[in-house]
Amino acid sequence: MLILVTGGAASGKSEHAERLVCEKAQSRLYLATMQPFGKSAEARIARHRALRAGKGFATVERTLDLANLRLSRQYDGILLEDLGNLLANELFAPEGAGAGSAFDSIVAGVDNLQKYCETLVIVSNEIFADGVPYPPETMQYIRILGELHQKLTGKADAVYESVTPVAFIVIEKGKCRMMQINNYTSSADRAVSMIPELVDKLTELLKAKDGKADEAETPAAE
Repeated sequence: MLILVTGGAASGKSEHAERLVCEKAQSRLYLATMQPFGKSAEARIARHRALRAGKGFATVERTLDLANLRLSRQYDGILLEDLGNLLANELFAPEGAGAGSAFDSIVAGVDNLQKYCETLVIVSNEIFADGVPYPPETMQYIRILGELHQKLTGKADAVYESVTPVAFIVIEKGKCRMMQINNYTSSADRAVSMIPELVDKLTELLKAKDGKADEAETPAAE
């Protein structure tokens, strides 16, 4: 079984992926792909280690070339964390496959991992929604990651997307209001904030329209 879990930053995708592996597998392998460059990467690695502590995961660190990875045993489940880091390593690390071969190398790596487990869960990043232009190297990275998502979605038995809510919309006594959770981080978030006002305006317009229709249908007094 192949499962793809995507989501934005801090969306809970890693926790969701770990939960899936724990539900489906007795013997579990965590395959870490992040290279510990800088304090931010080190902090993320420490956080992920803390998340899976006590959950029975063996750990293998492999930053690229998964097609030639050889494991010493079979596992019920393998968690690959994550596709975005793996692609960055293949594209930009000196020993990586490079732009011309990164896609094929990663797909071959996924096929190889599936030989070692009953269930393979892959975590990836949702980075396609902001519409911001980036330098050519970054746009190339985004394009190839999108192509990998399409390829793996076609192969997968299940695909999940983890979403971080920015607010809850509450409708009470005919009025619409929003309970904000997080600060707005994109134009999409700001669009969400406009929904209560739009709903109220639409409601008033519909009431006005219904009122005019009732007046038109009322027969004149003789």
